[in-house]
Amino acid sequence: MQDSEGRRRQMNGHDLAAAVGVRNVYISQIENNHRIPSREVLQKVAEALEVTVGFLLMETDNSAARRCRK
Repeated sequence: MQDSEGRRRQMNGHDLAAAVGVRNVYISQIENNHRIPSREVLQKVAEALEVTVGFLLMETDNSAARRCRK
């Protein structure tokens, strides 16, 4: 299995939208700060990218979270 950094580099907006179950336009709006995702969508995005929600919110360094999960 790939590491999460590799997964983030390879997943485009369409792939992420499909994994999360939303339209790619919604992902684009989130990326461009035009929409604020619900907690549920944020959690699904984190799971799809194999990172923590805190990492997405720039609250944590995801490498520390990965070490805790191992």
